[in-house]
Amino acid sequence: MATKSACSLDATPTGNTVIGRAEFGGNQVDYLDGTVDQVHLFDRALTSTEVKALYDSGR
Repeated sequence: MATKSACSLDATPTGNTVIGRAEFGGNQVDYLDGTVDQVHLFDRALTSTEVKALYDSGR
């Protein structure tokens, strides 16, 4: 499994995945007032066995 450190806040997003805010009417809205930690993104749906393994590992 690959990992990535925190991204720079000045990066221009180009994809559909956004963490910490929403978009409505083409505008960025509803910014998270807090901290985001330990986000895990996968390029596919995980099987129930994979989800259980992640849960059991504490990740």
